[in-house]
Amino acid sequence: MHDYPLYPVPECHSFYDFLNSIHNRFSKKTAFRSKAECWSYQDLYDGVCTFSSRLINSKNDAYWVRVKSPFLFAIAYFSVIITGNIAFLLEDWPEGFGGDVQPVCIQDDDVLGCLKKGYVHYLPALGACLDINAVCTVVKSSGTTSVAKGVMLSQENLLSDTIAGMQILEYANDSVYLNVLPYSHLFGVVADLLGPLYSGATICFSDNKLDFFGGLRFFKPTNLNVPPILVEGIAKLLQRTKDFETATGGNLRKIMCAGAKLDDSLNDEFERYGLRVYAAYGLTECSPCVSMNRDKYFKPGSAGKILPCCEVKIEDGEIAVRGANVMIGYLNDPEATASVIRNGWLYTGDLGYVDRDGFLFLEGRKTNLIVFEDGTKLMPEALEDLLVRIPGISECMVSSIIQNNRNMLDIVVVSQSDDWDIIVSAVKDICKQQYVFPKVANIQVTASELPKNKLGKIIRTRN
Repeated sequence: MHDYPLYPVPECHSFYDFLNSIHNRFSKKTAFRSKAECWSYQDLYDGVCTFSSRLINSKNDAYWVRVKSPFLFAIAYFSVIITGNIAFLLEDWPEGFGGDVQPVCIQDDDVLGCLKKGYVHYLPALGACLDINAVCTVVKSSGTTSVAKGVMLSQENLLSDTIAGMQILEYANDSVYLNVLPYSHLFGVVADLLGPLYSGATICFSDNKLDFFGGLRFFKPTNLNVPPILVEGIAKLLQRTKDFETATGGNLRKIMCAGAKLDDSLNDEFERYGLRVYAAYGLTECSPCVSMNRDKYFKPGSAGKILPCCEVKIEDGEIAVRGANVMIGYLNDPEATASVIRNGWLYTGDLGYVDRDGFLFLEGRKTNLIVFEDGTKLMPEALEDLLVRIPGISECMVSSIIQNNRNMLDIVVVSQSDDWDIIVSAVKDICKQQYVFPKVANIQVTASELPKNKLGKIIRTRN
């Protein structure tokens, strides 16, 4: 398997150009579809023209976009940006977030009410003159710190990442996507909104996102962007039913997966049906993608090839990123910004390496590294990868606790097995093989899933 040229994608550096481009190329195609209605690219363009006329008299104002419908969200989000304002994309507003920022909240009814008054058929000329490197979007960092930080991003940040991702992984213009990811996460905005729209695809959505499998069967998507937990759900249903149409809708060919580690062995089953899952890596501060596997050039266990919009270096084991997709900084927090961006490089806090073929491999979080009193170190994610291979264990978490003034391991495994003694014995065997058993303080087995964030990543903070 060898690498091949990047996919050709038209350049785009502003949302004003983005909207004109998709309108000129795809105006008659279906952009969005619900179970009851369809909206064309022309409808999207007209909607942005109309709603942006309501915002044209404000500049650099904060708008909290809390719109649930993907079609109406796109109208509100694009309108805020091309009128020179700032879109805040958050599910909730944490206490103290943004300092003195007092945003105007936009919800579905605000957009619908404006559209019902009739259409304006031009985009505000202001959109063509805006500084593409100025802040246009603020998203809450999904990092591991307890303090919520606002990540400031520009049009250039977001669009450079979108275009680069499309150069790596093909976005075919006859693709059909089922929207599952919330737009309060950048993976959702870039992979599930901007990429599909810029390629002329159709974005489908259900009023009830919890009915995931019902949505698959109704819309029959060709593409999905989802966290690993939903990939695992598809695999389990497929294994149980042996029916690809029941598990996926029948047309699914490509899944992009980010947010947590992917079990690559799932592809052994999926490829029998012409489906493949592609792992990617990113973080909010990088708009968000840094790397992804390619359609016909990938490696099991890797997070893929580095996107052409950025470069990666490994310093003391830590992944650092530099490029057009790296954030402007943290909102109202220059000290936090300076702590992660040094000499133009964003230090991600993730540990990993790049192999001789240019594939990025992740090894864990720098802050998770456990250092014992004898000087030895353990990356908990490495031990977790071994433990979840034990039959009967679906997930696990390894963390450190202080016992008798020493760093010790606290291991929690999730199992539906009827014989937990066998599970505990298998965990002990793995720990002995890895020479960490003397450092194990507790092994707990539970039938309850570990707490996770919206992208399916296990939350390591435990009470």
